[in-house]
Amino acid sequence: MKKIYSILLTAVIGLAGLLTACTFDYPAGPMARNISVSPAEVQTAAAGETFEATVSADGSWVADTPDWITVSPKRGDGGETVRVTVAANEGKERTDKVKFYSAVGGTSTTSVDLDDTPLAELTVKQEASEGQGGGEEAQTISIADYLALGENADPYIISGVVTRVANTNYGNFDLTDETGTVYVYGLLTEDLESQKCWKDKGLAMGDVLTVKANSLQLYKGTTWEVVDAVYMSHTKSLIDIDAESATVAKEGEDFAVKATVKGENIKVDYDADWITFNGATKEGEEVTLNFTAAPNEGEPRSAVMTLSTSTAKGDSSTKEFTVKQEGSVLTKTVSEILQLELNADVQSSVSLVSAVTARGFVATDGVKAVYVYTQGTDFNGIAKVGDNVRFSGSKTVYSGVHEVQTITALEVVSSGNAVVYPTATDVTADALTFTAEEAVYVSLVGTLAKSGNYYNIILDGIDSGTKQGSIVYPTADLGADALDGKKIKVTGYFNGLSSGGKYLNIIATGVEAVE
Repeated sequence: MKKIYSILLTAVIGLAGLLTACTFDYPAGPMARNISVSPAEVQTAAAGETFEATVSADGSWVADTPDWITVSPKRGDGGETVRVTVAANEGKERTDKVKFYSAVGGTSTTSVDLDDTPLAELTVKQEASEGQGGGEEAQTISIADYLALGENADPYIISGVVTRVANTNYGNFDLTDETGTVYVYGLLTEDLESQKCWKDKGLAMGDVLTVKANSLQLYKGTTWEVVDAVYMSHTKSLIDIDAESATVAKEGEDFAVKATVKGENIKVDYDADWITFNGATKEGEEVTLNFTAAPNEGEPRSAVMTLSTSTAKGDSSTKEFTVKQEGSVLTKTVSEILQLELNADVQSSVSLVSAVTARGFVATDGVKAVYVYTQGTDFNGIAKVGDNVRFSGSKTVYSGVHEVQTITALEVVSSGNAVVYPTATDVTADALTFTAEEAVYVSLVGTLAKSGNYYNIILDGIDSGTKQGSIVYPTADLGADALDGKKIKVTGYFNGLSSGGKYLNIIATGVEAVE
């Protein structure tokens, strides 16, 4: 059953739902009806600077700032001289506004609600950093409109929320606005350096990010990608969490999710009957959500909680928190292993080893097959073709193919058993788009090009730089070494694609010359 809890932080939160006042440190007083600020516009240097501004008001007010500007004090009652600090600019010239709102309900024991429209604005302009000025600025466009342009080389500026992160080294992520989502493949700093920007800027899922999109490409005919977008600016998420996941004992236990929330509420959304919400506590922007996980008498399980917050101005942010619970590890056949969820702990029933590599082996129950990756464990190299084995590990997926990794146990029950291989599916140059979810048995014909420990099969009619088939570490008794440079037929288990689909990885069980 789906559970949704919406908690108004401007009210109160206490343990088990009890309410207590949350306070903000700003003067008590009636809400301002009139606010002005002087000066109304300031030009600042790229190195950053601090200046003073005078706020005039007939009541309580609060200042709202972009992430590169701070105001002190941020709240006041009546006239006030404030210090405005502008951070150093590492990119192009930028402009934004400090907005002054009436503090509705301005007392010391209530939170600040903002009117829809600021009563005064201070425009701050900042020079570009050295080498970043000049040039015609790209047009700002929605993600949907940008995608509608199709493949192009014209630069456009797009903004959105980071909704999924695939790689934090290069900066690969989904960027989403109210019109759509696009995948960003690579994020460069303003000086066009790669592999640094994501971490250097402290980016995270939920942040609002603005980039210059210089190239939109269609990857493999299915996915639109912005390749090597250039960072422009970002605003940190309104919500952050101390950890992205927690593991609880199978006996059941209490656990907490700690979040920093800058919005006016927090909503928790999850679909797991075994998790009970026990209320929350709040101290400043720090919110602790309390839960209880029920005892688990079955297999390991997990649930994803969506935490979101919003402001009166309509800004919102979302984070995901995963709860994993230990459980009993039940014995599974290979066919059943393939049906388990990702990262599930598994113990196999007796299975037959039908192929081996330097990094693991293929196990089958006579119906399906799965690759068991043992490299880096004490069990590597133990299993031989014809062995009946039991193994324990973690179910995972590699290049779209199911595997068992992180092996914790391997028992050889018997050896010397006969192996009967299934009928192989012939692979031709026109059939290199496998989407199999198990070690499918295949055969392919091509020219062997040995390179070190790799045995590459160059398929007929295919440019070797575009598509190849690859034997993955065939055993010595297959006789592949003597066939280098010759046309051969390889039979074995398909175990995924690599190098962007260039290599069709095969765990070989047979190699023979072709006339």
